[in-house]
Amino acid sequence: MVKAHFENQIQNWLNDQNTRQFLHVRGNLVNIAFHHLVRWYPQISNEGKDTYGLHVIEKLENWKITQRAIKSFMSELLNRQPNSKVELNNLFKQLTHPEHNISVDRMKSILLALQDPTIEDVQNCLNNNYGVILISIEEKNVLNGNPRKMYQIDGQLVPGAGLRVNGDANERMEAIGAEIDPDKHQNLIDYLNKYFGHLF
Repeated sequence: MVKAHFENQIQNWLNDQNTRQFLHVRGNLVNIAFHHLVRWYPQISNEGKDTYGLHVIEKLENWKITQRAIKSFMSELLNRQPNSKVELNNLFKQLTHPEHNISVDRMKSILLALQDPTIEDVQNCLNNNYGVILISIEEKNVLNGNPRKMYQIDGQLVPGAGLRVNGDANERMEAIGAEIDPDKHQNLIDYLNKYFGHLF
């Protein structure tokens, strides 16, 4: 299983003092590799695929999605009626944004705080509510936005949350008032399979 290789590599680096000293050094190749391992971890499906490269239905089967993102996508989907797999995927990419619910930098800090971690310690960190959530473009702008600037969401102007690299999963989702409804999520998957499944 691909994720097990990621877990083992992260554990090995954290327990090797010669390697660990470089995990803190920005721009160092070991630090960059560590960053990518942590970043990619929640993107890897159980089949070992990078979910960023999957089509819209597969992404929805692997990731959570906010209600705003569903509403934004469905509104344009009904207006545009894409006729190909490429058109549907491009529309989805234009209207939704995959966001780590815990920033990669925050997760790296959590892992680096572990001393002589076991593989279970690493797994617990990486599997404790760390994942990819599809959010709307408005939600992305507010979440990552400058607190001194205003951004539009739900027809109102609000200050940016300034949480591009900070905040835990709850803080980041609460900052944008993100709501996730498993039933509506499944309804979207069912709708896409029914009316656009033939494209895949």
